Amino acid sequence: MKKILPHLLPILIIIALSIVVHHVWFFNLSPITYGDWTIDYAERSKELFSLPLIWKTENNLGSVDLGVFFWPLQFLLGLLSQLNLPPPLVERLLTLWPVAIITPLSMYFLAYSVFRTKLPSFVASIVFTYNTILIVARSGPVLLNLALSFSPLFLLFYMRALEEKKVGYALVSALIAFIISFSEIRLFYVLVWIALLYFIYHMLIIKPNFKTGIRIFSFVLISLSLPILLNLYGILSLLNLQSLTANEVFNRALFGGFYIDLTKIMSLFHYDWTGGKIEGWVVQPIPLRFFIIPVFAFLGFVLSRQKKITFFALLALLTIFLTKLNHPPFPDVYQWLFDSVPGFSAFRESGKFAYFMVLSYAVLIASFVHILLEKNKQGKAKIPVYVLISFIIFLFLWNTKPVITGELGSLYVQRNIPNDYLILKKFILEQKQYFRTFWIPLSSQWGIRTNNHPVVSNYHLNQSNWKEFIQKSKSDVFGINFNDRLLDLTSVKYVIVPLQDKKNDDDFFRFAGNRESYVQELDSSSYLTRIEVGTAKVLVYENNNFRPHLYATKIKESIKRPVPFYQIDSRFIAPHEYQIKLTDITAPFYLNFSESYDSGWKLRAGSFNWFRSILDKDYFLSDEHHFVNDAKLNSFYIDPRAVCNLQTCYTDEYGNTRMDLVLFFKPQAYVYLGLIISGLTFIILISVLIYFFHVFPSSYLKYTSSKIIT
Repeated sequence: MKKILPHLLPILIIIALSIVVHHVWFFNLSPITYGDWTIDYAERSKELFSLPLIWKTENNLGSVDLGVFFWPLQFLLGLLSQLNLPPPLVERLLTLWPVAIITPLSMYFLAYSVFRTKLPSFVASIVFTYNTILIVARSGPVLLNLALSFSPLFLLFYMRALEEKKVGYALVSALIAFIISFSEIRLFYVLVWIALLYFIYHMLIIKPNFKTGIRIFSFVLISLSLPILLNLYGILSLLNLQSLTANEVFNRALFGGFYIDLTKIMSLFHYDWTGGKIEGWVVQPIPLRFFIIPVFAFLGFVLSRQKKITFFALLALLTIFLTKLNHPPFPDVYQWLFDSVPGFSAFRESGKFAYFMVLSYAVLIASFVHILLEKNKQGKAKIPVYVLISFIIFLFLWNTKPVITGELGSLYVQRNIPNDYLILKKFILEQKQYFRTFWIPLSSQWGIRTNNHPVVSNYHLNQSNWKEFIQKSKSDVFGINFNDRLLDLTSVKYVIVPLQDKKNDDDFFRFAGNRESYVQELDSSSYLTRIEVGTAKVLVYENNNFRPHLYATKIKESIKRPVPFYQIDSRFIAPHEYQIKLTDITAPFYLNFSESYDSGWKLRAGSFNWFRSILDKDYFLSDEHHFVNDAKLNSFYIDPRAVCNLQTCYTDEYGNTRMDLVLFFKPQAYVYLGLIISGLTFIILISVLIYFFHVFPSSYLKYTSSKIIT
């Protein structure tokens, strides 16, 4: 405690300042939402308290979950929800408050490990936290910012591990890297490259001693390989699916060139910053004061003699070069990296490199402040020096004005759930049968979604599963391109038109067309009936002929003609597993499953064991009878004689057969296998950390106290 007392004042100022700036996050419990960042109801959040799942079913028609790496955070969210904490409080505990507090503090300690003085470290914290690039970033992708908030801490312990050659610091950096990876795996990817670059720089410039190179590289392996082992539950499953890089995230064209400007990048000016409410994708002119920022950073480099400062200067140049995307100079380099370097194609937009440019600028500007203080130790120009330092601080703190006042909007203002959506939620959850709700043109952020009642967005289906069903005369992806058969086969019971909710930034109609036009078209439908559920403005239409989630037909399903179906006895175990009991089977039939077609879905006859499904290539029924039906969903042709050759079936005196089947998404077995390895790695990592810091407290805690904290 004595060691931390000298830092108590800057720490308290940093925390108090962040609480004031982000006061909406701290002084109320309203939902905080904007854009892609939404908050689930407790009913959905409680479902997240589970083992990691590679198939997600609560959105649209089901799909592989490329966000499976988020599982540790989702697990904690589910756990807190199971303890009946309100969702807005859980949102704050796990994301918003850590982003607000850890971001400035982690930068403060990283800077202090470089300069060993408090004021430059405080300036680095201000620069890193309150520049326009990160302020705008915190208004959207919260999990990315959560990962970013831990990045300075990772660099701190990683650098110390290489310098001090202590395993404990490498293990701490690995644990922090794991937190970063499950918050935003792409940011971890960037940090891996930065860490490797620093290792090379350390070996060539900081301490060029090649005799210790192998030992030092072992610390690099610890810091970077352990997070990979801890993420093996996701890596193995996606490799099995061949989806680790072969998916939509890695197969998109470059984006963002129209707003890239090298001058704005170097000045830490976000292209659409207005000093007030941001108008998305509108490029703004740069105010003159921003041109001062790169000058301070440049002076911090040229006037410094520290080797670490040179590294951060080189990192700034590299990240500026990458952030400029395909603009001159060397405009083709980014495209080459995008096409050639494994994993780089996840960065079709270059903004994530800008975050480490900001980090480098924070160190460089703090270096300039450090030099000013060092040159003025005698106090001859004390007042001008402190005036200049105050000006630098004010230059960045001024950016917080629209956040404090709420002018910036986005995640910096509180939201209120319209009562219509609460009424609708109650109406849907009271129904126990499985069905989907279909939202047109898009699903509201306040719509209830669960495994039993998934939410389907008209726009997203038009962009994916239903592309070929879009009428040639209707090029609008927001248009009504479905028909009765498509709704039936996809288990849609209700079609919903959301509010035009401008107050909560939940208004799709500003770009998706006139709301009344959708209402008129739905009212004229012959297969939908508008019903009253107690809402004032949210409109609900019922589709009476929807199919169950799992059902059987005697002939192939079709969207062109009605096909009689019959119910079967099925039980939901998890989004990736269903138990099916079939009775009175007299002839071959088709088993239909209203999830997006994926070859990973398999049928097992008889008892089921996930581990054996990995080892035995003939464990499931043959894939030759699994096919995509007219609605782009799963269908299986089942011949009871073939099934009974694989398991013991009961046949009564009338020739009726009874059989048990398990429908399983096979990549989930690799999730379980990876989870065992990841879990054991985590237990060993924590145990070894406890051992090191308990058995050798003097060597680690003394160093931590004297060089990192004090």
